[in-house]
Amino acid sequence: MHWIDPDCLPEVKRIVQRFLLNPPGEIGGFVMNNETEASFLVHTPPRMEVALTRALEAGQPKPN
Repeated sequence: MHWIDPDCLPEVKRIVQRFLLNPPGEIGGFVMNNETEASFLVHTPPRMEVALTRALEAGQPKPN
């Protein structure tokens, strides 16, 4: 895995459209979008499921 400096990444503000489930039924990512631009597919490791569902809710804007 490559180290990425988070300060170099762009901030993305979208609405979480839905969570994605992997074959065992764990959350493995989510889809974000808004009305004017393309959707973003974000993959996450299953170990982040609890933190992810605490921080994000489908249909709600991403917290700042």
